[in-house]
Amino acid sequence: MVMMLLKINEQNKLKVVKYKWINKKNDKRRQHYVPKFYLRNFSENNKSVGIYLFKKNKIIEHGSINDNLWAEYFYGEDAVIENKLAEHDGRWNDTISSIINTERLPDTERDLTWLRYFILISSARTLKRGNQTNNDYTTLIKKVLEVEEPALFKRIMNAGEDRLFVKMKYPALPFINVAQQFVPLVIDLKMELLINRSTIDYVTSDNPTVFYNQLFQEKNLSRGFGWGESGIQFIVPISPRIAICMYDSEVYDIKENILNSNSTINKLNELFLNNADELIVFIYDGDAKEKSEKLSYIDRLVKRRGDPSVQDDDCHMITFSNKQTVGKNYLSDIFEIKQKYKEMRISNHSKEEIEQKLNIEMEKLVAKLQAMTEDERQALLESKKVELIGVEFNDMERPWVKFYEKYKAEIMTLFEFTKK
Repeated sequence: MVMMLLKINEQNKLKVVKYKWINKKNDKRRQHYVPKFYLRNFSENNKSVGIYLFKKNKIIEHGSINDNLWAEYFYGEDAVIENKLAEHDGRWNDTISSIINTERLPDTERDLTWLRYFILISSARTLKRGNQTNNDYTTLIKKVLEVEEPALFKRIMNAGEDRLFVKMKYPALPFINVAQQFVPLVIDLKMELLINRSTIDYVTSDNPTVFYNQLFQEKNLSRGFGWGESGIQFIVPISPRIAICMYDSEVYDIKENILNSNSTINKLNELFLNNADELIVFIYDGDAKEKSEKLSYIDRLVKRRGDPSVQDDDCHMITFSNKQTVGKNYLSDIFEIKQKYKEMRISNHSKEEIEQKLNIEMEKLVAKLQAMTEDERQALLESKKVELIGVEFNDMERPWVKFYEKYKAEIMTLFEFTKK
């Protein structure tokens, strides 16, 4: 592949200013936010997948794995994070391939820990997460300006709300760091395979890990929830026939993990669909009739997509904002809420209460920034480190999380191998 820098001269003709050859296989500009090894599990030929683009209402029957679901220097131009993720992807590929072939989870705790890491990283490394980070910090800056520089804030808003937008250079990096640090936080969650025996394949998306809390949804709670709260569930499809689930077994009993019902798979696919950002991915295989039926199913599925149903997270564990798909009955065929939790009353923290706590945390951050010298603030910006704001409600914190917070330093030393 040739990369060219073109310039229009005075005669309106294109002139090649600079060019260089790029080995497409080793092109570090293309940094996949959904790993290629994962997408190959939804491919008939290891080269392409079916893609449905929401904005264009368009199906791409043979979307190249190499040419989709990447962004230029998404993790950084130095390729340090890209190379580290590529190393991890190799290990995750081996583990997940084994799961697909055997329909069994790994036997060792070390391999299970790596699998938990994969689930968290898959939630953190996406373009959707990066866009959410930019939106959240835009909201933060607006609030800070409104308090600290009201006249300037008013002028900007009068010029148009879209005139002020924060765009971080590498917006997914803070959450990749959080995901790595929080692997020990989810070690108490039970893992299970959801094996698809229906006539319908699982779909996946550009945001493959679903973050859910059936307990909170059943109780109509509008408050957010985080990785440290009771009732948390993570689900990620790893092939058209297998999904991995990580869930709070103190709250749920699993009814069945061998799923024969098309209705159950439809609910899961609708969950994956509504968790997506810009597209869903599906395997496009079979004979002509089977392919036609598959395209018809995808078209019907997408029509059930509503406006992205998300709610803000006010949990202390996940930062300034975390979005999760909401909606009832997605998982009711698979999980049963235990009687103790069915009867439990859970506080539904009001929006005012959340905003009050958030404002306090923002004031602390503003004071910290004001106390810095200009050089210190510049050094912070150049370090790529980001201050993540959290609002803490720990009334539904899992027992393990309380233990983890008490002995965090000691526990973290046991998980150093995930950082290598």
